[in-house]
Amino acid sequence: MPVNYLYLNSPFVGPHYDWFCELGYPQCDLHIFATGEWAILEMMNAPLVPSLTQWRWIAKGFRNIEPQKSRVAKILDRINPQKQQLWDEEEERSKQAEAAINAREQRAEDVAEEWTQSIVRNPDLQERIAKNGIDEILPHKIAAHIPESKLAKL
Repeated sequence: MPVNYLYLNSPFVGPHYDWFCELGYPQCDLHIFATGEWAILEMMNAPLVPSLTQWRWIAKGFRNIEPQKSRVAKILDRINPQKQQLWDEEEERSKQAEAAINAREQRAEDVAEEWTQSIVRNPDLQERIAKNGIDEILPHKIAAHIPESKLAKL
C-alpha cells in the first residue's frame, strides 16, 4: 500500500518512523537521547529539508522504559484529541479540580462558623476583638490571654 505522505528516506526521521506510519501517525517520530531517555515529536510540516522542519514534543520524559511499538501506540491513543479517552480523562480532572475547590470553600465556611461560635460564646474575646481587631481570634493571641482570664484566677 504505497502512501504518498511517507518520508522514510528523509534524514530528519529516525529508524522508528515506520512504526508511526503503520499506526496512522505519519506526522510523528521517536527521538532517543544519548541518556537513553526517549520522546515523541510531532512534525508541523513535511521533513523534506531537516533544517526547515518545524516540530514540537508531544510526549517526553520516558526513562528506563524500552521504546516499543505497542507502548508508542498506547501513548499516541491516549493523547490523541480525536479519541474519547483523552476527553474522559480531562473531564475527570475537571471534576476533581471542581471538587477540590468546593472542599476548600466548605472548609472556609466551617472555619468561619467555628470562629463565629467561639466569639459569641466568649464575652472577653468579644471585648478584645472590639478593642484590638479581628487578629485576637488567632490561636496564639488567645493563648497569650489565658493567664489573665477568669478561669486562671479561679
